[in-house]
Amino acid sequence: MRRWGQEGAAGSRSEALGAGGAAGSRSETLGAGGAAGSRRVRHWVQEELLGPGVRRWGQEELRGPGVRHWVQEELLGPGVRRWGQEELRGPGVRHWVQEELLGPGVRHWVQEGAAGSRRVRHWVQEELLGPGVRRWGQEELRGPGVRHWVQEELLGPGVRRWGQEELRGPGVRHWVQEELLGPGVRHWVQEGAAGSRSETLGAGGAAGSRSETLGAGGSCWVQE
Repeated sequence: MRRWGQEGAAGSRSEALGAGGAAGSRSETLGAGGAAGSRRVRHWVQEELLGPGVRRWGQEELRGPGVRHWVQEELLGPGVRRWGQEELRGPGVRHWVQEELLGPGVRHWVQEGAAGSRRVRHWVQEELLGPGVRRWGQEELRGPGVRHWVQEELLGPGVRRWGQEELRGPGVRHWVQEELLGPGVRHWVQEGAAGSRSETLGAGGAAGSRSETLGAGGSCWVQE
């Protein structure tokens, strides 16, 4: 259990984190509209293994054995379910994502990041299902060993970012690569054009900081 959350109505929710994540518990007091204290929690992902057939609060439930990470759905209006692909495509499909609509034609992926100095708003985790296996987005696995890769970024009409592509320069604002390095390892974020970037991790992730100097084109990247 690595992440937890609650979306929507007023009230409070406490969630205990078990094996696979940081031990302990987190609690969140939600106000009307999903405002949680000083930060705005509107759309974000809950990924947690509770066991086969275990229902969760909300409108989701685990679909069967092997379903480890899944996403909280948001009903935006009558008949409007989700703009992503919310259904399991078959055995072995473990990780899938939540989309948020930020405006006409603008689509992003959303997850709340670790508490602290960094602001992680748009990102997604992708999982390697097998060499050459396409995902349900517009992304494609680059070969064996590529387990986690980055969110698409709409930089303009017809321009997309995906995989481990280099930084495009100013305007590339939100993107992330995740790597599963072991229990308690969360995420890191890299923004902007090629150059030097340091990342300070707050509570909920490995304490400390990492820095990385990017070469021309941003070919180097950091792992937490």
